[in-house]
Amino acid sequence: MLNISSTQFYSLQTGQILDELANFDEFGSIFDLEPQINSFYDTARLISGLDLIITVETALAHLAGAMGKPVLILLATCADWRWQSKAENIDNNLWYQSARLFRQLSPGEWSDPLHDVETHIRDLIL
Repeated sequence: MLNISSTQFYSLQTGQILDELANFDEFGSIFDLEPQINSFYDTARLISGLDLIITVETALAHLAGAMGKPVLILLATCADWRWQSKAENIDNNLWYQSARLFRQLSPGEWSDPLHDVETHIRDLIL
């Protein structure tokens, strides 16, 4: 997914889970911004300089959405009520007009929503 020409990816991920970044970044194309993040204010400052946010993390989704930044939210099949239910088949969000939802079709399987995110990004840059 991260091998899209004319794009640059940045990670806002912090904490122990940061180790997962190395496993996901097969092309070495993600710039780690974690050293610049000491507070939620720092995260908001960094978001303000980005064109698009892609996240599975709820706090980041809410922050980007509240800032009006375009945000693509990847949701597990067990996503909570804030993101509506899969049965409602909603791909946008009631809370934030700038948010798009990409859902797992089956538990633990991220290939479909990641493919949909990649397609969405490619459509944006064409």
